[in-house]
Amino acid sequence: MPCRCDEDDPDIRGLLVRILTKQGFDVTHAEAGLPGVEEVRRAKPDLITLDLNLPDVDGLEVFKLLREFSDAFIVMLTARADELDKLTGLDNGADDYISKPFSPRELQSRINALFRRRQPSAADTAVASELERATEVQQSLPQEDVRVDGYDVAGVFRPSRGVGGDFYDWYRTPEGLHLTFADAMGKGMGAALIAATVRAVMRSTGQRQDLDAAFASASTTIAADLDSSNSFATLFHARLDAASGVVSYVDAGHGLALHVTAEGSAHRLPSRG
Repeated sequence: MPCRCDEDDPDIRGLLVRILTKQGFDVTHAEAGLPGVEEVRRAKPDLITLDLNLPDVDGLEVFKLLREFSDAFIVMLTARADELDKLTGLDNGADDYISKPFSPRELQSRINALFRRRQPSAADTAVASELERATEVQQSLPQEDVRVDGYDVAGVFRPSRGVGGDFYDWYRTPEGLHLTFADAMGKGMGAALIAATVRAVMRSTGQRQDLDAAFASASTTIAADLDSSNSFATLFHARLDAASGVVSYVDAGHGLALHVTAEGSAHRLPSRG
């Protein structure tokens, strides 16, 4: 199993590498924190040991960056005696906390205990596999390379670590471009299914020229699904008419759309559309 070790003290780092290698881990290591973040993103280790006193950035900040995308076990190591550091680490999702100096047997025992907690059942493994596949599908959307003559079109997103109800969608139309941002309540597979339904329904109304009528039709179509699941979705849907340069939109509770001018000024679009 891959393991990452970030420790600024070369003697302790060497000890950690020997202990972890003996336990069967394939260990990569460094004396600084920020290079380790990108290595974790690439290698996806099962275990990370993280020193809090790193030379380039505080270990707690590195920990927060890691938790944005990694669900690996994280064991925090430090010589700090302040209990507040320990509580801060554990409250933010660290799996264990070991004060220096520590014995090799203590570290081995703590790590073994972490992995005993993880042992999944066959059903858990199947569900995890389904979630992982669903996450991959969500991260790949949208795939269309949208080009509109006379316009520069660009988009960016950062995939989350798991399945959820957030999405954006865009596609070319004879008149120009349709764009949708939406957020279905909650996380997990249920929210993802609602999000997929919203995306499909909004696409199905794309041929209707009247924006208000199209949105009313979409709302009616999806209302039963939202009621039965006791859920809701916020949505921003916009249409660009390329010939006139006019953007028409509906903001159904999303409330986060901005208009940024070429000069750099920005103002929030009214939610009413």
